[in-house]
Amino acid sequence: MDRAVFIFTPSHKQQQYLEFVFDSIAKYISIPYQFCLFTDKLNENFTSKYNLEIKIITKEDLELLENNYYPEKRSDIPAFSAYAQFLLPRYFSNYDAFIYMEVDQIVRGDLANLWKDCVKNNYPLAASVFLDDDFTQTSVDSFNKIHPGAKCFNTGVLYVDVKFWIKHEFENRCLREIAIQKVSGGSRLDFYAQGAINNSLHLFIYEIPWVYNTPGFGSVRGIPSNIIDSAIILHWTGPMKPWVQNGLYKDLFYFDDNLKNINDYVVTFRIQKLIFFKLKRLIRNILKNFNIVVK
Repeated sequence: MDRAVFIFTPSHKQQQYLEFVFDSIAKYISIPYQFCLFTDKLNENFTSKYNLEIKIITKEDLELLENNYYPEKRSDIPAFSAYAQFLLPRYFSNYDAFIYMEVDQIVRGDLANLWKDCVKNNYPLAASVFLDDDFTQTSVDSFNKIHPGAKCFNTGVLYVDVKFWIKHEFENRCLREIAIQKVSGGSRLDFYAQGAINNSLHLFIYEIPWVYNTPGFGSVRGIPSNIIDSAIILHWTGPMKPWVQNGLYKDLFYFDDNLKNINDYVVTFRIQKLIFFKLKRLIRNILKNFNIVVK
């Protein structure tokens, strides 16, 4: 367990960006590591200098995900990308544990302590909670309606105890949740697998510091400098990924100061949008407090 295992699930369209993420992890990590790739198919141009363990989803499992697929706010996301996270422990049962990560992330510090802490504490699952802050602009409304007062986790970085997951049939729990989502017409989840994991498994998830999954880099300009400097894993949540033409914070993803766009670092909240998010946060906090009183 001294070897940290990192598993990624990009479709063939995004595999070309994996090497940047791999490089950022390898640059800092102080313990042995293994990178794994789970995908629908390999891009014919994909290569890596790292020793990757690669698994391709079976036709039967892909059909399973497609049959349960319900388009949410991002209907451009295919069924594999939406739900592949559920299947990882079964495909990589040769490992005791792993950390799931995404291709729209960059690491700026040593992940050894994250790995060691999760293993030492025998966490079944571990993730950071959504930041209750204006700059993230993240909605978890569906989760809060179903689980008022509960913590909602950003599963873009997720530690998984493989044996625990398999023993307690977490895959089936998540699949049942997305089946309910489809029948309900999309009223139960936010963000596909993330919503299903939170609805089904949030009571099993232990909290890790938000510095290991700092969101907003693909959606918000003007993220405070202290947030950026503290972050160990930057997450480009949102549509403005660093590899698209209007992508934000390209300099941070590519470790290239020449790509720095000063406009990315300037706050651009419209006043009505800021008021909306502050009002939403106030309502959420009231609901949380009310839930505590009820208990």
